[in-house]
Amino acid sequence: AKRLWGLLTERGGQAAGLGIGTQGTIKRRRSRAPASALTLKGRLDKYCHKGTAWVMQHTRYATHGKNVLENAHPHTGPDKYVMLVHNGVVTNQDAVYKGLGIESLGPVDSQAVAAALELGGIEKVVELCQGSMSLIWSDKRLPEGTIKFWTNGGNPLAFGRINDAKDGAVVCASTMDILERAFEIPTKKGRPSKSLLASSYDCTIGREYTVHTDGSITHRDIEG
Repeated sequence: AKRLWGLLTERGGQAAGLGIGTQGTIKRRRSRAPASALTLKGRLDKYCHKGTAWVMQHTRYATHGKNVLENAHPHTGPDKYVMLVHNGVVTNQDAVYKGLGIESLGPVDSQAVAAALELGGIEKVVELCQGSMSLIWSDKRLPEGTIKFWTNGGNPLAFGRINDAKDGAVVCASTMDILERAFEIPTKKGRPSKSLLASSYDCTIGREYTVHTDGSITHRDIEG
């Protein structure tokens, strides 16, 4: 997680945040700051332990809203069931709230996406949200430890497993390059580097991936 978060500062260094989900409890934790992820990496040591089911991390390049704590990711839906990180830009956030019949959650376009996910799932996002979206989210209404991700192709999204191609921990990042570099292990001079990444894939556009509590991955293709 530290390797990924450090490299992700290349995608934006104005603000950072992380969300953590723990097996055996519905509690989730958010930790955010209007500062680079490099200044926050130490919090992973404090918050992560053997019961950690998933870690969701984000570095922000501000496109909507000021660079303040409240505008850093992860964002949550109106009732805080959904926790989301979003890479991209939604261009019609006011229309999204109108379509949902609710008041705005704030100035950041990603907050509208979180609201759509919470009130209608990824289908509602496809129906209402216009722009580029690569999303990773959790929903407390699903079995504990479940995580989902999806892209409409406006921004890249890649995933894989470390250590074991079939049963290893699942990792996901905004580009394949960052995913590969994060798990590259340097070796002695003159020898090729090794990688902890046992498998890797570019996400299929429009496909919702679900990582289940046992580590298995299923998917479904979303129309539109």
